[in-house]
Amino acid sequence: MSYEITFRFHWQTIDRRKVERAVQATLRDFHGAAIELEEHAKGPAAEEEVQRIAYTISLPVELVQGHRDDYDDLLPPADNGRFYGTFVLQADDEHGAYLMLEGKRNGHVWGLMSEIVTSIAEKLEGRLEQDEEEDDNAGDDAEDEAWNEGDVLEDDALLDWAALQDHVQRAYALDGDGEGWFATTVMWTDTPRTHQVRVTYFERDKGEPWVVLRSAVCKREQLAPEEALRRNDELPVATLALSGDVYELVYSFPMEALTASRFDMLLDQVAADADDLEELFSGGDEF
Repeated sequence: MSYEITFRFHWQTIDRRKVERAVQATLRDFHGAAIELEEHAKGPAAEEEVQRIAYTISLPVELVQGHRDDYDDLLPPADNGRFYGTFVLQADDEHGAYLMLEGKRNGHVWGLMSEIVTSIAEKLEGRLEQDEEEDDNAGDDAEDEAWNEGDVLEDDALLDWAALQDHVQRAYALDGDGEGWFATTVMWTDTPRTHQVRVTYFERDKGEPWVVLRSAVCKREQLAPEEALRRNDELPVATLALSGDVYELVYSFPMEALTASRFDMLLDQVAADADDLEELFSGGDEF
């Protein structure tokens, strides 16, 4: 199989944690699928950001059979009874960031891997790149040029609660949501630990919309008040606050200055800091 599908993104470098959230959220929708291997490659200098991530996805037989495509090569599974698919996320100066699924390496699971990669790309707001031979509409070239020159540098503004809800529903798997709130669990590929963040909406005195991110850290008896105050001086984002019998990290932000990338950064930062503190003070992974 010689064909491939490619999605291009609005960013020039790889945001690893944003990608990891999208991959994990997608795999939860495909029962039994899991990351088997994740390989990172950096630029020439060791301090440069990751420029390429290759994912190998382990797939159960029944899942593959339920998503067969007319193009699938009917090959048997591996000796362990599972199939494997691969895709690559890469960023370079010439093309920016893009995600590619090659038929050559995924011919036996093309139907399923196409769905998985498409779901990941949608969560990352990717754009399907058409094969030049299939693109017969000259007007598309002008549209492509406009996308390259404009949207590549644009970061979606999340000026109200509806815009934020739309973003998180596309980018995250929600644990729950309701009027003026939602909760999502942040996961990382380099650790089995996870952490939930609850986001709520409120308006200040003049009606300005704000959001609050809250993430539980530990129980009251596990952290002395004096130590909580000392930790607050060290935290880059959010502060520790006592809510009932549980310490939480709390951070509020005005929506007039909120963008999709800024929200993603804040969500990940609050979750990561809360998880580090939970591991330090309780030794568990309850929250």
